Amino acid sequence: DDHGGSTVVPLAAGERRVTVDSLYVITGGGATPTGGIGPVELTAATSKDGQVRVGIFEDVSGGLGPSWRAGVWTASLIAADVLGKDLTDLTFTAAASGRVDGASASGLMTAGYLAALLGHDVATDATMTGIMNPDGTIGPVGGIPQKFEAAIAKGKKRLGYPIGMRMATDIVTGEEVDLVELAKAHGAEAIEIADVYAAVTLLTGKTLPR
Repeated sequence: DDHGGSTVVPLAAGERRVTVDSLYVITGGGATPTGGIGPVELTAATSKDGQVRVGIFEDVSGGLGPSWRAGVWTASLIAADVLGKDLTDLTFTAAASGRVDGASASGLMTAGYLAALLGHDVATDATMTGIMNPDGTIGPVGGIPQKFEAAIAKGKKRLGYPIGMRMATDIVTGEEVDLVELAKAHGAEAIEIADVYAAVTLLTGKTLPR
């Protein structure tokens, strides 16, 4: 810190498992694009064997696409880096069902991994969408109005969106949608997420030291 000291952040003992609810948009087949929400089960633990271990589990052969898999790796790398660790110091797994691709859940998964490692619970009423950038910021994604509508329909009350994207394009109508007003109209709250630290606070209510 500014005074030459350091902050000790204790990690949870043993393997910890959390579930986050990722948001996606279903497209193709000539149907109108619609939002969806599905669980992703994450585990994280400390490791002393000096090996990189990132596991990705699917229930359909080839169900998890290359961008989704890359998002898991990015989430693992950023989670380790934020804690001052190397990837060899920790182990990570991610499991999801069906066929899904894209990296828009990587910010959510990064925060989920950090929650697991720190021993924090993930709030059941919160979720978010946004790409995890290598510098720890949350990057832009598409289809947010449809994603938020799906999340609200499943009872989510606090919805995170990437910084600068309050006005998001509806992929069906092409119109600009105010995400804050969209959420408010359904009794929910849309929250701008700038970086991994804000993502952790959204999911856990806890503050991760910088």
